[in-house]
Amino acid sequence: MDSSRFLRGPSQATLRSNFDEDSGEASSRSPSRAISTVGSLAGNTASRFVTAPSIKPGHTVLKTGQTKETSQAGANKDAERPGLPSSQAILKNPTAGGNKIFGKKDTASQGKDSVNKDVLQIVRKTFMDADEDGSGKLAPDEFISAFTGILQTEDGGDDVALSKLFCRIDANGDGTIDWDEFSSYMLLESAGSSSIRELETAIDLMPPVAHETPEQHLHTDLITHVSRVELANGTDRYISCSKDGTVKVWNCKDLKHMRTINTGKSYVTCAKLLPHTFKLAVSSFGRSMKIYDLNTFELCGQIQEIDYAPMSMDVWLPRLSKESEMVVFGDGGGFVRLYELRVNPLEDKNSNDRYLDTPIWKHQHHSDWVTCVRYVEDLNCVIAGSLDKLISITDAEERVRLKVLDGHLKGVTSVDWSPIYKFVCSGAQDRKIILWNPFSQRPLAQLTGHATSVQQVLVNDKDNQIISLGSDKTVKVWDIRNHKCLQTLLDREPYKIDNTLLTMAFDHRRKQLLTGNIKVKTWKQIVTTSHSSGHREPVTKATYNPIFNEAVSGDHAGTVSVWYVPTGKLRFRFYNAHKNHRITAMTFDITYRRLITGADNGEVKIWNFSSGACITQLHPPAASLQEVTCVLTVRGSLTKSIIVAGWDRKVTFYEDSGLRDSHPSGRCFKGHESDVLDMAIMDKYPSLVTACDDGCIWSWNLDSGAPRHKMWPKGMDTRPVNERAVEAVKFMHGKMRHVLVAVYADRFMRFWDVHMGNCLHQVFTGHKTGETVMSLAVDPSDQCIATGDSAGYIKIWNMANFSVKMNGAASGEVSEVCLWRGHLGQISSLEWIEIPEKRGRFLMSASHDHEIKLWSDKGIQVGVFGIGSWDLENPSTWKETAVLPMQPVEDYDMEMSRKIPDDTFSPTSPSLIRMSKQYSFMQDDQSSQRPPSAPDSVSKVLRASHRERVVRVESLRSASSRMSSMRMGSRPGTADGFFPASRPGSRPGTSEKMGSISLAAAEEDWADNFEEGVQEEIEDLESSSGHDSDGDIPAALWLEEFDAARKTKGASEALRSTNKAGGVSHKSVHTPPKGVSDLAKLPDRPVTSYTRRGK
Repeated sequence: MDSSRFLRGPSQATLRSNFDEDSGEASSRSPSRAISTVGSLAGNTASRFVTAPSIKPGHTVLKTGQTKETSQAGANKDAERPGLPSSQAILKNPTAGGNKIFGKKDTASQGKDSVNKDVLQIVRKTFMDADEDGSGKLAPDEFISAFTGILQTEDGGDDVALSKLFCRIDANGDGTIDWDEFSSYMLLESAGSSSIRELETAIDLMPPVAHETPEQHLHTDLITHVSRVELANGTDRYISCSKDGTVKVWNCKDLKHMRTINTGKSYVTCAKLLPHTFKLAVSSFGRSMKIYDLNTFELCGQIQEIDYAPMSMDVWLPRLSKESEMVVFGDGGGFVRLYELRVNPLEDKNSNDRYLDTPIWKHQHHSDWVTCVRYVEDLNCVIAGSLDKLISITDAEERVRLKVLDGHLKGVTSVDWSPIYKFVCSGAQDRKIILWNPFSQRPLAQLTGHATSVQQVLVNDKDNQIISLGSDKTVKVWDIRNHKCLQTLLDREPYKIDNTLLTMAFDHRRKQLLTGNIKVKTWKQIVTTSHSSGHREPVTKATYNPIFNEAVSGDHAGTVSVWYVPTGKLRFRFYNAHKNHRITAMTFDITYRRLITGADNGEVKIWNFSSGACITQLHPPAASLQEVTCVLTVRGSLTKSIIVAGWDRKVTFYEDSGLRDSHPSGRCFKGHESDVLDMAIMDKYPSLVTACDDGCIWSWNLDSGAPRHKMWPKGMDTRPVNERAVEAVKFMHGKMRHVLVAVYADRFMRFWDVHMGNCLHQVFTGHKTGETVMSLAVDPSDQCIATGDSAGYIKIWNMANFSVKMNGAASGEVSEVCLWRGHLGQISSLEWIEIPEKRGRFLMSASHDHEIKLWSDKGIQVGVFGIGSWDLENPSTWKETAVLPMQPVEDYDMEMSRKIPDDTFSPTSPSLIRMSKQYSFMQDDQSSQRPPSAPDSVSKVLRASHRERVVRVESLRSASSRMSSMRMGSRPGTADGFFPASRPGSRPGTSEKMGSISLAAAEEDWADNFEEGVQEEIEDLESSSGHDSDGDIPAALWLEEFDAARKTKGASEALRSTNKAGGVSHKSVHTPPKGVSDLAKLPDRPVTSYTRRGK
């Protein structure tokens, strides 16, 4: 019998054209769909969100919104615009006797407004007629006079609205616009007038749901296979196979047990529904395959005495035959076997041998168990994975081994195929998931993240997902397009027989995942639709533009978003500002008409942020291709400059010439001994300050380029290296414009007199212990200061009583006003926003939790940009009506963080000596133990870290004692018992709320957990010894390597820096100690907790 006529798929010639054995690449005759899909997969970086754009009808505009993009030189092609932006000018409808310009209906565009050639000529004539001096350019008054009553923007059509429009068009800030600027801007604006993609859908799995199942219906051993089968009448069932030799049938709706099929005593390996006869084929360790009728659950056929036990199985229906079915086995001998099944018409209907099985071929492609087989209809091939670490692709028609995929380090446990994206997905015991291009036999991507062997992989390409199962009962969901792990879920139920999961299946009809140990569980898939238009990556900065009343934000993905502050809605967005590099710095120019962004590769670009057009690109020198941390603009009497600083430890000047490309002007401030983290320019005075990672602040004369002062706080030399950084600096305003406010990694806020170079005042911020104060904002009226830390907490400080006397001394206090948890991640930027017409002062915060939020000056949340909207004049539209109280645990942590650290880190401190008598683990003076070759700075970090452990133990013991007293009925300490009494500057209502809390209800559970956690932490701290138990100490030991590299590589540079620093004034300045090693002195630092800003 010629069985090839029953096989489904392309001919031999077509198959050969699809796979070129000699070149290993897809041939030119391969299906274009497969090739293009694989190619697009590698380059697609879309997120897990499925976009559903909606295009609104166009307005009467110069060129209405269309789906086809209008190109322009220098424009960002990834720009998007929601509806009609604030700057979108539309042409008003005609009125009798007026000179108004209007668009005509274009029937070809199905009723949408379109501007034809005649309209553009009329607009050009109006523009030229307004040019009274014949220069070809319009000044602001000429532009407003010519187009008042003609152009209409979202802000209106009056003089103020047109003035804003003029500023948008005049991005270079020369005070005029020509016809090219005007027409190009208006056409680009119109091209982006289609609705932005706001409607997005997130697809997530929920934790497993356990259904009540009587014990007699459970499997008595581990489930080896689970699947969904659809019967001839349209009903469906779940099938589970087990090592106990049984197959159970379950109702899909409620998982009620329906029937148990006892196949014998052999381990059942797999079960598949035959697609033609709708019978169930079951393979087992008994070296056989049995076929059961799902109506009567009786045996109706079998294949016996197979050479090796079938470990895996798949079935399909041949295209050319209506009476046969194909079954492929992978067995324990490394063989892949293909059989044809037919119903024997001569056999009795009640016979248990009603099927004829015809062996088609068998090939021993593997040297170990074939754990998985999968028939791929698109290729007419059988894909098999084995414990020999290889994957074979065998043509079902030619019966030859076509391809071998070799890349796993251990045995392959599962394979699957993506019919949409055309790739093979495999999981293995090496804990890796590999996506393969079957045409070239090369990996497309490797997905890593599982801690144990990968048991199974499933491709759910309709939702752009891959689902993987680990032997530790962990389920991971991956995005096919960007290869990121979207979810990690764990089946937390402990199983008695074998605490693992071997198999899973996905039910597309009910949108749920199936897994099984001794019973089947479901993991529901939830589809969440959101109108959020926020960021998808950590936000680097958000800055406010007072001219347009907009906020502009940038994130690590290079996305720049423009928000309308009075409502919080997105106005414009463009992507990939720096290609594959993160945005690390952002500011406006002096005129607030252009946006300047810096990236982690040293690149700086200037943008028209209203259109997404790149105006200028600043090219760094070859030696400065390192992260840009801060960008400023300065205007001199004759020139305009852009100042850039970062990890190259230099301040580089670029001439703001308006040219397409710009290079350094040759002016550069050098001398920093560590990375520059922030810069600030004094108002109306040529003074620039730079803040460094080593705790030093430099003051420079902008005119001469000479350094004036190096400002170093007292006692900074005793701080660990990771507590010295100056994270942010800001100048005050008005009469105190010479006062610089700086926040440090040691959680202090210091006030410096830049003229004299001395510290006026310092305040311990009391931000959370172990965190760093990362952000700072000074109110333009010098009434308030806001600080934010790396844990997401925000504090507002009252500056009304602070002043600087004529003799240079500071007077008054800086007091805390309020504290709240603003974000779940690091606060990356803070900025005060003054809106006079709204009669309010607001605080804008950006965070690594991907959100930008607006707050009142009392700490009340107005809302999140991109999620909903608000009216600043109507507090009822705000997200909150009062400051949200923190959780008791957070409140306790922040109270403990208010304790000011000792000025010295000496191990002979009286407080440390007193505590050392209480704790036995200090008697051996482990804090001073270090390798003999380690430098002195390592010892200082060891002692500091050890001291923090001792202080933490003391505070934990105190807290535990107070909690125990409360539970016994006494409430020592304060009037409110365990919770602290009200403090000056605390949040309104906090102390009263805490005083009313009782341990009788919900707090009783919290108290139990608190005491248990305290005791565990004390035991861990007391048992810690040496640097193996401290997370900071291994990083400190790198200093030895840094010192060695510095001696051989950077000795000459350090000598030159020292010589140059010799001419700097050090009046009232504490110079950094020469003997203390500094992590920041090396340009390339390891990826650790010491590394700055996500590098």
